[in-house]
Amino acid sequence: MKTRIIFALVIVVAVNAFAQQTPADSETVLARQTPHRSGTVRYPSGEPAAGVHIAFYPGGYYSDDDYNYHEAISDKNGHYDIIPPKKISMFVDGPIILTNCIMARDFEKNFAAIRVFAVTTTNVDLILQPAITLSGSVKNTEGVPVSGAEIGLGFVSARCAPEMRPPFKANDQGQFSIPALPQGVEYWILGITAKGYGSSTATVKAKDTQTNHCEFPTFVLKHADRILAGRVLDNDGKPVAGAEVDFRGDGQPQDLKTKTDSEGKFFTDTVCEGEVHVGAVFWGPPLMDEGEPAGVLIQAGDTNVVIQIRDTRFPLWAGAELITSGTVFDPSGKPAPEVSLVLGGATKQPFRPYTSDKNGKYKFHWYRSEAAGAGSVLVGRDKTNNLAVYHDLDETTTNLDLHLQTGCALSGSVQNPDGTPSTNAMVELYMKFFRAQSLVDQVQTDANGLFSFKTLPREGKYQLGVNATDYGSISMSAQFASDSDSLQLPPIKLKAANLQLAGTVLDTDGNPISGVNVNISGRGQPRINSLSDAGGHFFFNHVAEGTIRIATVTGSLNGFLQAQGGDTNVILKLHP
Repeated sequence: MKTRIIFALVIVVAVNAFAQQTPADSETVLARQTPHRSGTVRYPSGEPAAGVHIAFYPGGYYSDDDYNYHEAISDKNGHYDIIPPKKISMFVDGPIILTNCIMARDFEKNFAAIRVFAVTTTNVDLILQPAITLSGSVKNTEGVPVSGAEIGLGFVSARCAPEMRPPFKANDQGQFSIPALPQGVEYWILGITAKGYGSSTATVKAKDTQTNHCEFPTFVLKHADRILAGRVLDNDGKPVAGAEVDFRGDGQPQDLKTKTDSEGKFFTDTVCEGEVHVGAVFWGPPLMDEGEPAGVLIQAGDTNVVIQIRDTRFPLWAGAELITSGTVFDPSGKPAPEVSLVLGGATKQPFRPYTSDKNGKYKFHWYRSEAAGAGSVLVGRDKTNNLAVYHDLDETTTNLDLHLQTGCALSGSVQNPDGTPSTNAMVELYMKFFRAQSLVDQVQTDANGLFSFKTLPREGKYQLGVNATDYGSISMSAQFASDSDSLQLPPIKLKAANLQLAGTVLDTDGNPISGVNVNISGRGQPRINSLSDAGGHFFFNHVAEGTIRIATVTGSLNGFLQAQGGDTNVILKLHP
């Protein structure tokens, strides 16, 4: 299962917009950019390659599953186009990989190519080279071929391991052959699975794929015919109905899950002989727990497994667990259901989303941070009825009723450098919580360059980030007056990003280094990234006039310097 765990590290999941932790500058721009990719595929001779299959794999930063994989076929001139979807999720949470890759495969001639490039690159040309074929066979423990077994194949590219689509299949004799794969690439068998069987994984290193063929040893799948049963209990030892229970382990079926019944009991009869990790997690009221499953390691066949749920978002050393509960009321004094609640500030893990139940009640577990001079804040928003609440709390607050009030509105306009409305600017609104901040909402300016945010608590302190393609970015603070429920900001004017910035990344010995993510920032500058090429060169086509901070971190090395918009001979030398 090690392969599955590593692969999961690059997956990015969507979260509630109000509950999302502040993304880094690079994450913000990555989640927003959806450029059209195009290029030309050629053979080593320079001849255009027609009818070649092209697959685009982003580095793992979009939460919209439809965007994570797109394909095209090159035309008679070797040209291809990959057009992004009209709608993608704008929210990210988790590790960000600042590179994409495109793979080209010519099945007829068994040629292939792969190119890794920065997220901002829009034109990607590829030169096909002789390819490798991966093959193998799948059998059960009796040596009988497993017909139709599915083979999930992934590859390592620039710190991430995307999975190829669709899964490959073994034939009636349990054999599989996957042709037209780029040589010199590390491949992962993320999982070989079949109904009624467990799974198997494997890896082939990049140094072993610099050839035209590689055959895996026979994959042996165990029968999944053993039972497991037990109960899930809460902190007080009471049964938990509706808890999600998963079963994992070497050779065990992948993605095997079930749910507990009304008595907290679970059962499966499709695990394999041997050790099984049984984990349980509960989502939603009344426990409000979420995160990595708590569980136990047992042997298949055990029918008396007991798992006690705890709030696994926090490590055991986080300190004493605090519990705050109460009821949310609307302005008329009636309980308010389905109100989004967020705890921010001096907590071990802030910005986790909670929701009041149908009776307006809520309950959450949290751990106070030891940050000096910081406090904790509970914020509630009912966007449907434009109601909000903001309340300080500390470790002594065990019962807290919240009383919603009419929400406030913040609005403004964004202009181009010539004073005309900016109609494609993205405006992000964050709420500050002492030393941290959380994304509240984000909108795009309308045809008149206008934007607005509603259902905001008056007591909150806010930060706006404004960005637009081919323009710089602006960040500014905002706060409501104590006697006002609306705030109209002065026009926000963007700087034109019509200059270039280019340079070379050098290692500690002064040699060019490729594949390094270079990011820039600065007052009024766009927040974009570039990937150094084979010669260590990086390039930004749209920066604004003024000072630019250039930084990168790769492994144990980092580099930082300042330049001016328009500089095209910057030297960024890395240091330990």
